[in-house]
Amino acid sequence: MTSYPRNFSCELVVHSPIENARIMMKIEEFYVPSKTRNCVENYLYVFDSNTAKSKAMTEAGGERGLCGPNYPKYLIFTKKSYICLAFHTSSRRPPILPGVKPGFRVILTAIQETRNSSCPSSNFYCSAVPRFMGANSMITSTSLSADSRLYGSFLSPPQYIRSLDDDRFPPNHDKQYMGYCITKKSLCDGITNCEDRKDEDISHCQAFIGMFSEITSFHVN
Repeated sequence: MTSYPRNFSCELVVHSPIENARIMMKIEEFYVPSKTRNCVENYLYVFDSNTAKSKAMTEAGGERGLCGPNYPKYLIFTKKSYICLAFHTSSRRPPILPGVKPGFRVILTAIQETRNSSCPSSNFYCSAVPRFMGANSMITSTSLSADSRLYGSFLSPPQYIRSLDDDRFPPNHDKQYMGYCITKKSLCDGITNCEDRKDEDISHCQAFIGMFSEITSFHVN
């Protein structure tokens, strides 16, 4: 988990060059302390866009943003080949939970959906996983109040915001199963990109590294 400075703002835009790709986001660790549950002072926003000047993804905290120790445990998918993360901290750090270091770790993976359990030769198949659908129903309030935060022009009242818990998927949401392909460049790199962890499987990586060694080895007479 990476720590962060006070009075800090940044935007990160990730755009995949892969044709027809989408971005899969997995939050592995997250703790951004905030004085209130409304995430007014310190927050992370996630946008299904290449700019922060759009509506934040509902399944990733929505216009409220993400703060505190709670975060979505399910996978998050964009509709296109890019994603924007906007992060902000205030000049004063709020009280911190004992033994917990503020920061977060996010894995972003460019994927291509597949329905037939196969991928192009340059890609690797990750088996089917549930996909989060119906994001618009996570925040049920139609009455939004103005918010002066740097990112996001609206804030839903706390009583209408469903808490993010340890469930893999929010309740009352449809789930659609899909398979997806990732580039073979992501194999055996110490980062889990497949939800089933096949890309970092020990037996698979040993075979992959052995094959790579045979291809790159040569003899000098």
